[in-house]
Amino acid sequence: MKNKIVWCDRTLNIIFGCLFGCPFCYARVQAKRRKQACQLCYEFKPHAHLERLKQLTVRQKPLRIFMDSMSDWNSKMLDEWLNPILDKMRECKQHIFQIL
Repeated sequence: MKNKIVWCDRTLNIIFGCLFGCPFCYARVQAKRRKQACQLCYEFKPHAHLERLKQLTVRQKPLRIFMDSMSDWNSKMLDEWLNPILDKMRECKQHIFQIL
């Protein structure tokens, strides 16, 4: 998804949600705008949208991609979510993947 962040070209949220409950979390506030898209996104419960990995291909021009801005990789993420993401990142080496 294109964005207005100057230090990246796109954002891609494969994993969405967090259990930390930080009081100043911007992502939790943004999630309240997602009710029409996905109930789990709206509730900010950790889950994956692995189908979004199809947006990345080896034929794309190089991009700076901010990965999973709506989650925290330091929380308990399931290997079944992370492994496909890491595999896709290895496959699409032309991109710079930015992770918080």
